[in-house]
Amino acid sequence: HISKPADIDTLMNHINALLERNIAKAQLKDTIVIPVLSLKGGVGVTTIAVNLASVLRQVAPTVLLDLSPTAGQCAFFLRLRPEKHWGQYLEKPETPIDSLVLKHPSNLQVLLAPPIPDRYGWPNKHQIETIIARLKAVGRFVVVDMPSLLDPTAKAVLTQAHRIVLVSGNNPAAVQVTRVTLQALQEWKARLIVIHNTFAPGPRPPTDAIQKALRAPLTVDIPYDPAQSTAMHKGMPLAAVQPKTPLVLGIKRIAQILLAR
Repeated sequence: HISKPADIDTLMNHINALLERNIAKAQLKDTIVIPVLSLKGGVGVTTIAVNLASVLRQVAPTVLLDLSPTAGQCAFFLRLRPEKHWGQYLEKPETPIDSLVLKHPSNLQVLLAPPIPDRYGWPNKHQIETIIARLKAVGRFVVVDMPSLLDPTAKAVLTQAHRIVLVSGNNPAAVQVTRVTLQALQEWKARLIVIHNTFAPGPRPPTDAIQKALRAPLTVDIPYDPAQSTAMHKGMPLAAVQPKTPLVLGIKRIAQILLAR
């Protein structure tokens, strides 16, 4: 309980404390696979995936898998040199996958995408199932920064997912793509967490208008957070360095929903 009128700092501090308390109480029995997806590029999927993995790492060991066919962004976001990546497993299947996992200074574990597109090919259904099975032995959470496509490889990941984080932006093109993606993901409808991410400054449509356009409720609405750019330039997840910013509070809300099994 807080007294009215409450200033915004007091309110946010109470919200943050409640989220952290609920996340800390999570009891884990099985490894949880969490794909973060949008079929529209540029809406902040990597931002959400990196920070979600960072928040979950505070609960249990977490692996971030960059499943990009076009030189993934996780290495750039985290300032990691992609000397090891899943392409090396495709090239030499006898390579232990856990030997390709890099450890970031924030203690997040990361399996990067190949730095050069098409040099190593694209994992097929069997290969991605093997990669995820091996990563489950490394972390209790496997967060997947998904490609902007729905091929057999992507669907194999979705099939294993505990929940699927579907990211929408707020411009008309992003909303339209999210709407048709919802139709394409009917098979996994019960597992979807639909979030709206404001990835750029400026005016934004009301949440009700976005929900009406999507014909689906938004589970979490994440505001634009200028602190994200600063953290990215430093190669650190924002969640690891500024745990009370608006973006991180939104990510913690996603984590709380994921852990409410």
